[in-house]
Amino acid sequence: YSRPSSCAAHAHTRTSERNQTHTALGMALKIFGVPLSQPVRAVVWQCLVKRVPFTFEMVVPGASGKMGTKGPEFRAKFPLGTVPAIEDGDLHLSESVAIMSYIADKFSLHGLYPTDLAARARVHEYMAWSHRNTRNASAKVFGPFVRADLRPSGSTWLEDGLKSVDASCTTIDGFWLSCTPFLAGQTPTIADFSCYEELVQLAPDYGAVMDFSKYGNLHKWMGQMASLPHHDEVHAVLKELGPLEGLLSLDAKGVGAKLMASTKTGMLGIKTAVAANEKAAPIAV
Repeated sequence: YSRPSSCAAHAHTRTSERNQTHTALGMALKIFGVPLSQPVRAVVWQCLVKRVPFTFEMVVPGASGKMGTKGPEFRAKFPLGTVPAIEDGDLHLSESVAIMSYIADKFSLHGLYPTDLAARARVHEYMAWSHRNTRNASAKVFGPFVRADLRPSGSTWLEDGLKSVDASCTTIDGFWLSCTPFLAGQTPTIADFSCYEELVQLAPDYGAVMDFSKYGNLHKWMGQMASLPHHDEVHAVLKELGPLEGLLSLDAKGVGAKLMASTKTGMLGIKTAVAANEKAAPIAV
């Protein structure tokens, strides 16, 4: 892979110190993505909980044109062509883990991203492990429901996918949550936001294809995460989408209409949460 001749997306390596004052001067962080995206919700929710000011711009994965990740305008800033993506002054950054880490460091959100090396290593441990484990909740279960082109042939794809998620949940329940209430300690970190978004979309209140009550530690943890500020606004998109198995009875047009309605509700939820934060008093980070 060769980098594009224009390296604006990487200019932050020389201007990071100057960029530290952008948001303070009124240039709010821009987040690009769609509410149905699990990593997009993790980034947005992190910002909402800690009242980091941002604007949200919808960019549709795989779509061309101005509002798509394949469009020339988006690719010029974000050559990887993925969401979430952020723009912060001269910085253009992709990949949710990098984004959440950057936001936590920039705004000194040390509770979400510890400065202690051992504690931070625990966060990294989960995030590295999750790519081939927890992430299967999207890749093998949620994704095939909402996109027929991602659905494996045969009749066992859902059963196989849920077995994979079950294995991940068993490990999370018996390892990361066996001694502490959250994945890396006593309080939520970016690891918890990332993990929760993968699993909650399958839960009884939303996608309704998996019951997490049999995992005692994990089930309690999900309840604690659900009590964080702006949970319902961020997950309004999933409430509107409803049980995932209902999508299987719809034709392509029907699924498209359902996804559009969910996206509209999700955008409204984010807008409502941002407005509430703008009226609220500052909180300690």
